[in-house]
Amino acid sequence: KLIVGGVICASYLLTSVLSMASDNINSNTIHFDKGSNGTIIKSTVTGDDVNDYTLEAKAGQMMHIGMNSQWPHPFFNVITPDNHAIFNGSMSGDIFEQRLGVSGKYTVRV
Repeated sequence: KLIVGGVICASYLLTSVLSMASDNINSNTIHFDKGSNGTIIKSTVTGDDVNDYTLEAKAGQMMHIGMNSQWPHPFFNVITPDNHAIFNGSMSGDIFEQRLGVSGKYTVRV
């Protein structure tokens, strides 16, 4: 399970390692229900598959991501609109929380 939620300073929220070697990247866009500032995503990753979850966020918003999974569990990374990794789950764990520095499309790569 990829749990995406957050505290908003303006509108919505959320982000990778520059590139992962995989032939199968599944792209998904995250939308929040009207009046909501978060969502829960349940998904499965198999083998070398990669799931990208993208969303628009504004500078100053808080992004909070937590992942719950069974062993062996995947990691997630957060990538900024200018393609910089600001979180690497394989080194930093299963929880990301940070105030975003720039506006644009963020990618959460699982």
